[in-house]
Amino acid sequence: MKKLRFLSIIVSLLLGVFLTSCEEVVPYEEPCVKNNTGTFIVQNTTGYVVYVDVDDIAERRLSNGGQTTYSNVPAGSHRMYIDLGNGWQYKTQYLKACETLTYTWYLQNKKSTEPLLCLDIIMDGVIIDTVTDFERDAK
Repeated sequence: MKKLRFLSIIVSLLLGVFLTSCEEVVPYEEPCVKNNTGTFIVQNTTGYVVYVDVDDIAERRLSNGGQTTYSNVPAGSHRMYIDLGNGWQYKTQYLKACETLTYTWYLQNKKSTEPLLCLDIIMDGVIIDTVTDFERDAK
């Protein structure tokens, strides 16, 4: 009788484990995939205080060496703005879902009295593009 009771307990436990292991598991989805968003990190190494913006989301003042992050930006085409005090300039960039792009603004002297504005676009620690020609909004 004890063996029968022990056997029935074992069978019940095995059935319980088997039945609960058949439940459908919903796969985890990253919030950036679910919301179709990415991130821009903007750095200022120009030597000056600048103003930056992404598509008029939030204009921010950046001291030299400063950094700001725009999180949960919808995937798609965006304008990366900078103002050094002489009007807004921008670079149009496409952002993919879950992508983090880092933008480092800097000035470069090319044997001229006027320094050249440059932008390094970095993904996963690697410069994927260096930009020196920028657009300006029509006045």
